[in-house]
Amino acid sequence: ISVRDWSSDVCSSDLLPEIKNTVREETVSMAAKLHDIGKLLVPDEILETPKRYTGEERRIMDYHPIAGAELLLQYFNGDLTDEAEKVIFCIRHHHERFDGSGYPSGLKGTNNPIIAQIVGLSDYYTALTEKRAYREPLSREEVRSCLRENNHLFHPGIINALLTHVEHDIGEKLDRKQAASE
Repeated sequence: ISVRDWSSDVCSSDLLPEIKNTVREETVSMAAKLHDIGKLLVPDEILETPKRYTGEERRIMDYHPIAGAELLLQYFNGDLTDEAEKVIFCIRHHHERFDGSGYPSGLKGTNNPIIAQIVGLSDYYTALTEKRAYREPLSREEVRSCLRENNHLFHPGIINALLTHVEHDIGEKLDRKQAASE
């Protein structure tokens, strides 16, 4: 299950009617598809490292949202639609956190538009549930616990919408995916 799938599910959730009225699912889907495009500029040896990043490697990784936004700005050559601007803003800020502890700008609370918060949580969730070079995927219970312990990082309504989808409809798909990777 991809960041795009989780993002679309959260965006269409009946638990967040304010999102349905302000954010187009197509925009969220495109932003989620492209959220890590800046990683194209990160060397493979950093992306694939099985160990903790050095200070320099962390700096390079933390730059990928800015690099991705700049890449798309160059692609559009300044001729942006409103939707393209939202996608680019989301790419730049999908690592911001609700408590202001994220990067690159330290945006806090509602200063980070909801589209970036949705994609950011979906990306975080996907990172927890997929196998990584440095660890095995977490179980659904471990992920739920992690999200509850770190609930200050994300908008509470978005966490609730995601967990509701996981616990009901989508949890079965995740179980099948995890079983297939074992």
